[in-house]
Amino acid sequence: MIADSTADTACFWELLFARRNVLVALILFLVIAVLCLLAPLIAPADPFKMAERARLAEPGALYWLGADAFSRDVASRLLYAGQASLTIGLGVATISSVIGIAIGLVAGFFRRLDAPMSRLIDAMMAFPDILLAIAPVSILSGSMVNVMIALSIVYAPRIARIVRASTLVIRKLPYVEAARALGSSTWAIMTTHVLRNIMSPIIVQATFIFAYAMLAEAGLSFLSVGVNPATPTWGDHDQRRPSIH
Repeated sequence: MIADSTADTACFWELLFARRNVLVALILFLVIAVLCLLAPLIAPADPFKMAERARLAEPGALYWLGADAFSRDVASRLLYAGQASLTIGLGVATISSVIGIAIGLVAGFFRRLDAPMSRLIDAMMAFPDILLAIAPVSILSGSMVNVMIALSIVYAPRIARIVRASTLVIRKLPYVEAARALGSSTWAIMTTHVLRNIMSPIIVQATFIFAYAMLAEAGLSFLSVGVNPATPTWGDHDQRRPSIH
């Protein structure tokens, strides 16, 4: 079993890196993530510090990417903002995937629960993402954790719908019937035989959700219901009130 798992993992990475554009994209993403993580060490200035004389300064040796309308260094804020935005994207992709997988597996494997859960999924997907996210964020108040929770609720139905559709197909395949005939438990069949074979579409959808979450956070911040205005994100804009330090 361990040897098979190792072989499958090696085959997965081999297929993943077989296409050069995937490898290049992954390298660029890792470079951006590392730069953001090292922001306290490489940022040229304090992202919150305001210098009145540097208002809207052009890019130069002191301000690599210039200064914004509040005289804050754009390059420093860009690096620090990546920490928040990447955390939100990764958190939403992870939480929504866990919730969506659970709902989709149950809906696809247990036929009695399929209809009500499918109608719930359809109802949630009928609302625009931003409108559906505004309600829980407004109730919970704006913070990074609450934004991740709200967006996870919004994007979980996307994963659930894919998992349900794939489960409906796989649960009827011969190897699943064979596992059931050999006495495998329902949990073992769902996790080992079903979930293991539907990971590819889940991973693809999770990557889209990763990007959608950062865009949605930018929209929520623009509407003043996102993260704390003092926290720089990639959705930050000059109209947000700066923090005073």
